Amino acid sequence: MGMAIDTISWNFTIQDHMKPESTRSPPENGCYIWGLYIEGARWDGDAHAVGESRPKELFTEFPMMWLDPVQHRKAPETVRIITTKYVSQELTGRLYCIYLPMSPR
Repeated sequence: MGMAIDTISWNFTIQDHMKPESTRSPPENGCYIWGLYIEGARWDGDAHAVGESRPKELFTEFPMMWLDPVQHRKAPETVRIITTKYVSQELTGRLYCIYLPMSPR
């Protein structure tokens, strides 16, 4: 690919139509990640966006996501929610901002 590391950012594409166990190969660029959870909200697969949590459901599993490296990326203008992902359980270390669409009310 040949990009300078200080010019790279990420596109986050939710792969709610895919399951990790049925994924046989990596994407051409970037990687797939899974095993993340959302607190106080849920992923609405029908709307393909973050939606309100269901009653008595504090944590919900987040679908697989494709992290696609992009050079000189600009943040999308239609973003409604920006969330963070800590790399370690101790809430220290590298922090990523993930841009997610949000269901309209």
